[in-house]
Amino acid sequence: MHHSIAIIGSGYSAAAALLHLHAAGITPADMVVIGPGVVGAGQAYGCVADEFRLNVRPDLMRLWLDQPQHFEDWARDNITDPAANTAAGAFYRRRDFARYMTAQLSLISDDAGFTHIPDHVVSLTRHNDKYNGHAGGQSAGQSAGWWVVETHTGTTLTADNVIVASGNPDPLWPIATQPATDAAGLVTTPWRGDWLGGVQADSHVAIIGAGLTAMDAIHSLGSQNHAGTITVVAPHGTLPPQQYLWTPVTGFEWPEGPLRASGFLQTMRRHLGRGSWHNVAWQERFEELRVHINKAWRDLSESDRKKLSKRVGWLWSLARFRAAPQTVATAKKLTDSGQMTLQKGRVQGLTKSPDGWVLTLDTGASVTADMVVNCTGMGRDHLLNGMMKSGLMGVDAGQKPVVQTDCRLVDSAGKTHASLFMIGPATAPALGDVIGSASISRQAQHIATALTQAPA
Repeated sequence: MHHSIAIIGSGYSAAAALLHLHAAGITPADMVVIGPGVVGAGQAYGCVADEFRLNVRPDLMRLWLDQPQHFEDWARDNITDPAANTAAGAFYRRRDFARYMTAQLSLISDDAGFTHIPDHVVSLTRHNDKYNGHAGGQSAGQSAGWWVVETHTGTTLTADNVIVASGNPDPLWPIATQPATDAAGLVTTPWRGDWLGGVQADSHVAIIGAGLTAMDAIHSLGSQNHAGTITVVAPHGTLPPQQYLWTPVTGFEWPEGPLRASGFLQTMRRHLGRGSWHNVAWQERFEELRVHINKAWRDLSESDRKKLSKRVGWLWSLARFRAAPQTVATAKKLTDSGQMTLQKGRVQGLTKSPDGWVLTLDTGASVTADMVVNCTGMGRDHLLNGMMKSGLMGVDAGQKPVVQTDCRLVDSAGKTHASLFMIGPATAPALGDVIGSASISRQAQHIATALTQAPA
């Protein structure tokens, strides 16, 4: 089976690439998508739980950048969800955004249709090592060889171009020795929300992590009137602030020229000021910083990026990924009543005892619970690891993929692949703030341009 373009992954990033390639004039029949589940849903939106909600209002969920109200208009006609409405805007169910993506993909199904192989890719190799790589990210012509893609079940296919859009890998527990994934009382992968039906009403639930997935879990437990104790174990003992009805801005102009890590941080602090992040003005200033932050981030040295990520990466994530007002209200209600507590610390051990699961923390404390939900988001992408080991993909000082601004991957020798691209969260360490739907769609446009422009 040979295709012009193979897209590895089946979540939002993969679907965005497919849709923008089609919009640029590439026939769907020339493309194959390899990834499990429903195309367009992925880990983020392939939910069954009603209370797993988007963390931004609909005008910020932008698949089509020139039509910022596209999802909002679709939602008005296709979603009945009174609970979505808040003073900060509507925050729809995650699974309803998956419905929207399915609707967008259905519009191209009559154009011969794309091929979807519902499987995991385990290997990517080059048939001809003279792949016409080029140094320094300069333009290059079409590769002379082709790519060989192998899946978990043994399917092999070839393609002229490959887009790695693998998204977030299945989670791992934040401990050295991994427990059995089917162990009773342990929820390894919480994103679908299908585990909620198995929670006993009076059980003690421990949640590891304090990001958006943890907020979804907290809100869902509260919405189903869970009566037992809830303990949230978080490294910094802090939950995300809520989204406010902030107004889109033109953007803060970062200083010209490369900054050091200290200068980057000082610039951010000066612009944000001393106010609390629990108000709309602070969030607006933060959003101003984000508009042009990617160039400033790319201009940093690898070592400075690593320093910043280590020092304030967790704080940036909390401010960047604010929670829906519904989830924040539930967390506050549970905390104020004493039913939910935040335990500061990192989990170092997880063992079974007659009383339940025992979490040992780096602070010396321990938590014993009937059920433990892993909301850390940490995982290991075996395909990317293999690409790194083979030298197909180069890595920076932090062992993260090296990606050019046009989304082309760079190999371990520093040569840029002409026909191997990456899109989505895995590009963030190299390119900056490219996690949201709009920034991923912008990447999809870059790739579509690269694959449809005339060879140099």
